[in-house]
Order: sequence, then structure tokens, then C-alpha cells
Amino acid sequence: QNNKTAFKYFHEAAAKGDAAAQNGLGYMYLHGYGTTKDQKKAIKFFKMSAEQGNVDAQFNLGVMYFGGMGIDVDYGAALQYFTLAGHQGHIRSLFNLAQMHMNGLGTVQSC
Repeated sequence: QNNKTAFKYFHEAAAKGDAAAQNGLGYMYLHGYGTTKDQKKAIKFFKMSAEQGNVDAQFNLGVMYFGGMGIDVDYGAALQYFTLAGHQGHIRSLFNLAQMHMNGLGTVQSC
């Protein structure tokens, strides 16, 4: 496993607009795989990917907004991204949406 090589290829593909590569690059920045950890850059690449409809990037952004990872906690934004991913059938996003509705985070409590 060579994270530096993977980072290089993700970066090249992300620069060409590939949504999966943008999400992968965001993940590498988030965890410091093949590069220095940088949550701000992770958010940047997750957003680029999410805007193209990448379900994993939408979920990742929801997690980052929910937990305040590199950005202020924003339950409304987390709800938005989990909803986008949930509409595509992303199971973990649907679970997180249920938890948010149950606890009234970013929305009116509805359980």
C-alpha cells in the first residue's frame, strides 16, 4: 500500500473533475494518508465531489458538519447533506437522518 502514489493519482484525476477522485482526495486529506492531515482541504474536495452528486462525499460532508470537523458545527448543513445522500439510498446517511429527527438536531424533533 503506497498512500503517496494513491494521493498523486487521486490529485491528477480530481484536477480533471472526477467526482470519485475528489472524494478520495478529500478522504486522504481528512486522515492524512499520503499527505498532511488538512480538514479544510478535505472539505474543499468533498464539496467539489458532492456538487456532482457523489453520495459518499455528501455523507462525508454531513459527518464533518455534524461533528464540527474543520468547520463550525452546523446541524442544518449536516441534515442537508445526509438528506441528499439518503435520497440516493446511502444507508448510513439514512441512519444519521433518523437520529437527527429523533433528537431534534437541525430539524424539529419528530419522534
